Amino acid sequence: MLTYPQVPVTEGTHVEVPLCEKGDQRMQANAGIKLFIVTAQRSIFELFTQNILYDPAIMGSVIGMEDYSLQGAVPVDPASTAYTLRDDDLLVAAIIQYKPDSRLDDFAINWASQTCDLWKKGQPTRASTEQKDRTCNTSEDYYITKKACG
Repeated sequence: MLTYPQVPVTEGTHVEVPLCEKGDQRMQANAGIKLFIVTAQRSIFELFTQNILYDPAIMGSVIGMEDYSLQGAVPVDPASTAYTLRDDDLLVAAIIQYKPDSRLDDFAINWASQTCDLWKKGQPTRASTEQKDRTCNTSEDYYITKKACG
């Protein structure tokens, strides 16, 4: 059994890992989905294994998939809240990380967009959200942000 403070260390997301090393930046595409679809996950894995080899600078990139207890959220009517992803059960993200290098920006945005498109394709019954114009608007169902680390 882990205590809450041990969770980030165990999963490799604490402050001393390269997930957001000081001086790095990342293109991060977040989305919410209803289910993990095996064929979509396999396509995302294949895309990751292909793209991670593009440039050694992006070796710190990750695909994040998060699942939390929904016991408190499910009974709440989505129309009664301002939280736009209330209909989603799983949080997913493509995090393309590298030292600031503008020549990699378009590649990273494209990779993150392709990943979210694969997740979205596997969700035919998912309600659309309205997360438009966050930073790099690429779809009404997800957004990409450019973040400085550290």
